[in-house]
Amino acid sequence: MSARLALSRQAGLWRWRGRRRSIRHRRPAHRARQGELRPVHLRHKLLPPAGAAQRRSHGRVRQGARRVPRVGRAARRPRRRQPRDPAQRRRRAVRRGDDDVMPLEPTPEVLSLLPDGDGAEELMLVQVTRFKCGSIAVDHTMHHAVADGRAACNFLLAWGQATRGAAFDPVPAHDRASLFLPRQPLRVAFEHRGVEFMPREEKKPRRDGGDDDDEVVVQRVRFNREFVAELRSQASAGAPRPYSTLHCVAAHLWRCITKARGLDGGEVTRLCVAVDGRMHMRDPPVPEGYTGNVVLWARPSTTAGELVSMPLRRAVELISREVARVDDGYFRSFIDFANSDAVEEERLVPTADLSETVLSPDVEVDSLLHAPFYDLDFGGGPPFFFMPSYLPVEGSVFIFLSFSGDRSVDAYAPLFRRAMETFNKCCYSLAMADARL
Repeated sequence: MSARLALSRQAGLWRWRGRRRSIRHRRPAHRARQGELRPVHLRHKLLPPAGAAQRRSHGRVRQGARRVPRVGRAARRPRRRQPRDPAQRRRRAVRRGDDDVMPLEPTPEVLSLLPDGDGAEELMLVQVTRFKCGSIAVDHTMHHAVADGRAACNFLLAWGQATRGAAFDPVPAHDRASLFLPRQPLRVAFEHRGVEFMPREEKKPRRDGGDDDDEVVVQRVRFNREFVAELRSQASAGAPRPYSTLHCVAAHLWRCITKARGLDGGEVTRLCVAVDGRMHMRDPPVPEGYTGNVVLWARPSTTAGELVSMPLRRAVELISREVARVDDGYFRSFIDFANSDAVEEERLVPTADLSETVLSPDVEVDSLLHAPFYDLDFGGGPPFFFMPSYLPVEGSVFIFLSFSGDRSVDAYAPLFRRAMETFNKCCYSLAMADARL
């Protein structure tokens, strides 16, 4: 799991505009822009570099309002023509290591801000990148076996609280032994073979692209507050209570992605929705601050033809019914089965395959709508932006609450380029939300 937080001078991290000359800063000996930082050194490393008031601009050095021509060989160096395309300029800046522009879209350039985890033995890696505009990006990467999305958010909040000397909230909890004890005797009430476990020898069928049009593109779509409210109103018509934002947005995206893929009407498609055990386990309850992975999946399924033909409310009903099924009893049954002799005797392994790059005909949804990333504060104010890393796994969707502050919802949807035109046409259309796609 990788993600990026962006902090800026405008967000209150640095309040030194107009007072630069009064700052006494001892520049670190290594002079590095990027590196893995420990929390104790964070505030020191975030100070602006010495000489930050100077800016180079095509053969001249700007010092305040005075321009001084270059001399020597540098003055005779021909100017390099800048491309007009902003994306091309950003790619060139990343290639030459120039941190002028912070990438805010889910493109391959984002990977330059992430710590290199190849061969790493650490449980988590953090990289801080400083930009000439005064902003910084805090990027982290960790394995999902260590923590789920909520636990990663709690860690970042605790890091900020420790930096400010504040009390931890929520309080970190690590007691796996008492929280996830198997029952005696074991009571496996649900079928977990073929769901969370499968035989070691079984190979899942793969669907790989074979031409240039099969490039996976990560599309960020934003649903404003009015769109989400209307979506929920259409989906909840006749229901005893309104459906959640997550279920409505997930159902809408599932239908749009299935339509955009152009699947055969009889092909079965599943929506894998992450279910957080902190909200569903009761005996004993899992504390909000539990540090680890306590996520299972709800898997509503139907044929592609039925999904795009049914109204939105039917798709939402299907999702809500399957999510409700993953309750405390299901979690406890999973724990009992995982601790039974069947796993060893039948040589079962987890069905999750980290090497998968194409999920079609299925869709996977990870939601962090309720993760309070906007509460993160290293001592100078909250971040102005949060986004997942660039993860071009076709069909793996991330949903976040937008940092725009207007209750909008951002979804990051990786799809083949050939499907993007159809996807964009239907995902922003309320008229198509409750009609046959």
